Amino acid sequence: MTEVYSQQDIRIPEERTQLFTQLYEEAFPKVAKFVANRGGTFDDARDIFHDALVVLYENSLKDNEVESTEAYVIGISKHLWIRKFNNAQRCVALDELEKAIPIPEDIHEPADRRLTSLLELTGRKCLELLRAFYYDSLSLDQIK
Repeated sequence: MTEVYSQQDIRIPEERTQLFTQLYEEAFPKVAKFVANRGGTFDDARDIFHDALVVLYENSLKDNEVESTEAYVIGISKHLWIRKFNNAQRCVALDELEKAIPIPEDIHEPADRRLTSLLELTGRKCLELLRAFYYDSLSLDQIK
């Protein structure tokens, strides 16, 4: 039963409650089915539908000519769900990302051993210079 509810003034609390109740009874099952068919849950459908009612309410306050129909609320709900679903598709689960990143074997190696192994790669002469300067606290003039 698709009706135009424009006769009701959404700014009057009693009429708004009546309008939202009618829309909930008529439109929510269709929104829930749409969301469920696209991988959503009942809670997702409820959240999307409530957001659609807020959009309807805000648009009605701005423009009295907004037709508060079942089709209007369903259309808003579908648009909101598609946007939410598309945004969720862009996200990557951390489990998948973690599997894709190679972790070095020496990641848990103590810092001193890692530093020593890196310094050994620089060469013996460089290691002696660094050791004399930092560990022996010799000045550059003394090292020459």
